[in-house]
Amino acid sequence: MKIAIVAPSPVPFLIGGAEKLYWGLHRHMNQLTPHEVELIKVPCRDQEFWPLMEGYLRFSYAASLETIRDALARIAAVSERWASAPVG
Repeated sequence: MKIAIVAPSPVPFLIGGAEKLYWGLHRHMNQLTPHEVELIKVPCRDQEFWPLMEGYLRFSYAASLETIRDALARIAAVSERWASAPVG
């Protein structure tokens, strides 16, 4: 089974307890279960109330399986273009 862990990512980025939890959960689920697990982080400014609310609104959109599939397809398309781009 494919599983997505969708989590907020603080802006500016800081490594805290939540980030370590998400990374550990992702790593252990991939190592100890037959599931294919991806960690998807959604930027979220959390220093002030309204930017925090905007981040959680974007986070809720990312929690839709259809939205996640669309985002992953877009990432794959960009990755293919980057992989075929000339270097130098």
